[in-house]
Amino acid sequence: MDNNRLSLRDRVNKFRWPSAGQIATAAFLVCTLSGIVIAIPYDVTNAYLSVSLIASNNVWSALSRNLHYWSAQAFFIFTLIHLFNHLKKNTPKRLSHSKWLHLVVSVPFLFWVMLSGFILKGDAESEQAHNILNSLLDSIPLIGSALTAFFSGKSDSLQITYIHHIATATIFLAFVIMEHTGVLIPKSKVLIPSFIALLLISASIQAP
Repeated sequence: MDNNRLSLRDRVNKFRWPSAGQIATAAFLVCTLSGIVIAIPYDVTNAYLSVSLIASNNVWSALSRNLHYWSAQAFFIFTLIHLFNHLKKNTPKRLSHSKWLHLVVSVPFLFWVMLSGFILKGDAESEQAHNILNSLLDSIPLIGSALTAFFSGKSDSLQITYIHHIATATIFLAFVIMEHTGVLIPKSKVLIPSFIALLLISASIQAP
């Protein structure tokens, strides 16, 4: 009996909660896979109607959209927590200049990915956000018009934003994660609980 108790105590002592970086990696994987699912019925030329149909057509498409939304939020939050922990522990000194540069660049890029996802809803608020983004980019001296053309394209089209959101963003973030952690698929003891938690949230709370 004492041996069993000691064994259980040892297991508890050895248990470690997953780090913010591991959870962020799991959330990124879930976000990418669920994004592939909703990319199939999504029509960038009629974004608002497309998203409305995805959200209301059947329970599985709605669940996929919810899962994509909430996994994106989790990835965003836990990535920021992970970066804060890096700064708190003063680990930048132990990282190579190139890796630290990629992490720094990924922060504004991460904000842009979240904003582009909001813009791709195609409703009135999204259109207003798109116009504001274009105005801000245009106001940058010398390179403003080039940045607007690269990130947003024409103001009346979401095609460029959509391509960057589903392709450029995924490739760049996957590269940074792989360079930083060495893996894109976290261990099952992190991935499975993270997926279950996100699935429960997605089944309970409708994405905006």
